[in-house]
Amino acid sequence: MREKGYSIVEMLVVIFLLALAFMVIYQALISTSRVTSLEVSLSKLQHGIRSAQEEIREKLQLAGRGGMVVATQPSGSFKLAAINVINNVPNGTTVGSIPVLEGTDVLVVRGVINTPIFLISEGTDTSGQPFFSITPDGSGSQIDTISIILTKKPDASKPLSQPIDEVFCDPTTGLANSNANLAAIVPNRHDSTIYGVFVVQQISCSGSGTNQKVTLTLKRPSKAGNSQLEELATTYDVSDLQKANKVGILEQYVYYVMAPAAIPATGVSGSELMPRIMRAKVDLSADPDDASELASLTPYLNNPDNLVQEVADNIFDLQVSLGFDYQDLGTDDPPLGNTAHPDGVVTQADQYSNRSNDEFLFNHPNDNMNNVLSNLFANNGAFRYARVSVLGVSPYVDVYARDNLGLITPVTRIEDRDYGANHPLNNSMTSLTLSGFTLRGAEYVRKRRKIVTFTVDARVQ
Repeated sequence: MREKGYSIVEMLVVIFLLALAFMVIYQALISTSRVTSLEVSLSKLQHGIRSAQEEIREKLQLAGRGGMVVATQPSGSFKLAAINVINNVPNGTTVGSIPVLEGTDVLVVRGVINTPIFLISEGTDTSGQPFFSITPDGSGSQIDTISIILTKKPDASKPLSQPIDEVFCDPTTGLANSNANLAAIVPNRHDSTIYGVFVVQQISCSGSGTNQKVTLTLKRPSKAGNSQLEELATTYDVSDLQKANKVGILEQYVYYVMAPAAIPATGVSGSELMPRIMRAKVDLSADPDDASELASLTPYLNNPDNLVQEVADNIFDLQVSLGFDYQDLGTDDPPLGNTAHPDGVVTQADQYSNRSNDEFLFNHPNDNMNNVLSNLFANNGAFRYARVSVLGVSPYVDVYARDNLGLITPVTRIEDRDYGANHPLNNSMTSLTLSGFTLRGAEYVRKRRKIVTFTVDARVQ
């Protein structure tokens, strides 16, 4: 007769089945954890791209505020003013001392963005000093200096609603904020696109409360050793500006993709941060026209933190194109280039090979800025909008893409930057080093990516 209990064979079968069940449960937990991590990283990536979109859109909507135009024509040449794009920067480019990721665009936005635009009173103050006065240079027709008196309660004009102490004077001491390297824009009373840009040479603060008074001494940039800044203006003629009734403090913001820095981690060789979009607030002692001039930018108030204000992580590219309406291209592709008149539409060629002849700037490698701006001025065209593209890449490998690369959409072309089939984002067998940062296809081809493109309507002309 058999005794009660389990045999060794039965016990082994039970143990095997339990182990198998635990293995299945463990694999399910690991898979769920990986999926959760991936979804969290994708959510963070989307949030970062959205943050970059909102930040850049906000500044672009204020570009040119105060009267600055999108482009000027100093000495017969052409220059982007309120919005500038340093296109596809080369290796070694820096904003100040901060490295920029090779191949990305740098966006420069200028205008009276965060500070008030102050009204200038007519007549004189209680001491008999004029609220606005111009000192011509030796020629008599061009401006050397401008003196402006701002008060909270002018005697000869309606009161200013904006506070002035926060911008020009220390509200605690009442003394001038002399540590700021400032520039001012002074527009014509009847046509704000006619304006001068001046260096704030001196600030004098006196009084308090409603009796507070600020006296600004503005110097023409070329007279103050900054002829580059002078090119942002449309005039320095005395007759153009003698009826000016506003003044604003210019600000300059720079958006760029910071190249990662190698940071050794314990037990890991060559660990790196990911690229990210940064915002730099810089003074106007330098006005960059190309990548080599970005290094000369200095942070606002000489605070190095103003060069590295983080906007979004895991951003691998920033591309910007500008849309102008200066000719009637119709529906032909390639465009016919009939430059008789603007047609109210910004036309982009359907075929990429023809886009060097359309109305977008920086959407084709052969675009010529001088030609576009020359047509803009000659045909009384208009700047319509900026188009911004942001490429984000997840920091984690997609577990589902390990054996099915069809889940990952290749990055082909963004504006005038061609990624191609051999880029590490598209080819697992290649690698590429950009600004000291190495992308290995075996890793990056399996990372999810997202491209967001948005347009911002122009307030500048």
